[in-house]
Amino acid sequence: MHRLARRTGCALSSRLLALLWIGGLGVGCDEPPEKVCTLEHGEVVNTAPGLCIARNFSSVAADPEALAEAMDDMERVGAIALRSDVLWHLSEPEPGVWDFERYDALVDSLEGRDMELIALLVYGNPWASSQTTDDWGYPPDDPADFANFAAEVAERYMGRVSRYEIWNEPNAGRFWKPGISGDPVAWAELVLEAEAAIHGVDPGAEVILGGTFFPDQIIQGGIEFLEEAVAVYPELLTRADSVAIHPYTLYLPHSAPEFGEDGETPLVDIFAQTRAITGEMPIVVSEYGWPSWGLVDMETQGQFLERSALLSATEGATDICWYTLWDFEDPDNPEDSFGLLDREGELKPSGEAFSRLSDALGRSSGAAKIQGLPTGAYGVHLEGVGDAVWGEGEVCGESLTGTPRWF
Repeated sequence: MHRLARRTGCALSSRLLALLWIGGLGVGCDEPPEKVCTLEHGEVVNTAPGLCIARNFSSVAADPEALAEAMDDMERVGAIALRSDVLWHLSEPEPGVWDFERYDALVDSLEGRDMELIALLVYGNPWASSQTTDDWGYPPDDPADFANFAAEVAERYMGRVSRYEIWNEPNAGRFWKPGISGDPVAWAELVLEAEAAIHGVDPGAEVILGGTFFPDQIIQGGIEFLEEAVAVYPELLTRADSVAIHPYTLYLPHSAPEFGEDGETPLVDIFAQTRAITGEMPIVVSEYGWPSWGLVDMETQGQFLERSALLSATEGATDICWYTLWDFEDPDNPEDSFGLLDREGELKPSGEAFSRLSDALGRSSGAAKIQGLPTGAYGVHLEGVGDAVWGEGEVCGESLTGTPRWF
């Protein structure tokens, strides 16, 4: 698994390596940084060994041609993992009737490209709820029904999939109906049932508390939701193995990850607020991103991707999953503009940033914050790779900008 061993090779094309060298990152296999400069840094922490894509592939996996093309694009951007849904209502269309054909194809394809699946176990199933006849957004009346599904998945893919995230944004009513903000206590009960079922089949599997949508914006914020769940079921923090966060700082996110402008929350504060509840539990960034839309142009999207991933690395994030792989059809819809590839299939600046940083993380043994920088400057040390600095002021005789400068 990628999380246990870091890449030592160089998967980047010669064209992209040239772009990186010109841009200042200098992360070719044996290339030194562009400039040599000694900067002090804090304690090095273990972090993600590359970058992950958050994208639901259930529909893609049902079409062999589309799946092959998607795997090509995953490989093209240098992703080491995919966080994708395994939908209960498709896997068990009737009680006890199982259909895993599309997920078998997905696991096979990822294994063939040396990538990992972080399986997102979701959502409801119409036959398991008395509140609907056709809507998967309602949780089951009996969480044991969901737990049975979780056990079936864990048994089928034991030794091939080892990480299971339980639900997606349970504080968002569209994913946990009928309330606008989900139900933290009911979600906690479902998680505990699923955890027992998964660990009963595969004791070594990692069970991840499903990522909440962070902002307290119309819906209940992720921090308050998690606090309420843990207050009633504190054993969540001992029985689950890690906690996922979705550190969107607002919807739509448009401010830089370092700042709290326009009501947004700095990224490192999101980690701190989560740890105030979960303590030393490992944190998975299972989804984050900015659309190249409105106030955020394509160049800025790439800067925000790189800077937020570097900051997450210094916080010890075990995974950093960008949402998402592709832009979609409507340029006027911000939801269609989070991708790394544009509508013509070309790499956006965010795709280039993702590729070079995923490679750099794969060759690094850890990350640390750089100390002693001027006010308004930020920096991250990647052990074995170099130092990235950005923001305001001057470092090592170089004027800083929003694009990380590598030394």
